[in-house]
Amino acid sequence: MSNHWPGPSDYWSGSGRQPDGHPGYGNEWQHPPGGYPPVPPPYGPPPSRGSTITAMVVAIITTVACCTTNILGIIFAAMALGERDPERAEQLTRWAWTSNIVHVALLVLLISALIVMGVAGEL
Repeated sequence: MSNHWPGPSDYWSGSGRQPDGHPGYGNEWQHPPGGYPPVPPPYGPPPSRGSTITAMVVAIITTVACCTTNILGIIFAAMALGERDPERAEQLTRWAWTSNIVHVALLVLLISALIVMGVAGEL
């Protein structure tokens, strides 16, 4: 055999060196100092999703009723449902509820204004 290729005995011997003297993939590999990195702390129990799901349903209803003005409520609720961090999920749920309250208030004002105009128009 040529000098460039190891023979069968060199290949399986585990010398860890290539024929030209450079380190190979043999036994010279060392584990990093200190072993494996520490395991990150686990998340706490998953947050209750009831409020987030309710916020999503209310956001969808107000989006249909108000001609797609409550897209933010749907986005915040969807982000909260997919969030693993409980504090961030709670914050996104609050933002979804804030958006829902604003849009429900606007819907009530609009319906009230339409009723008042209808009654005033008949007098």
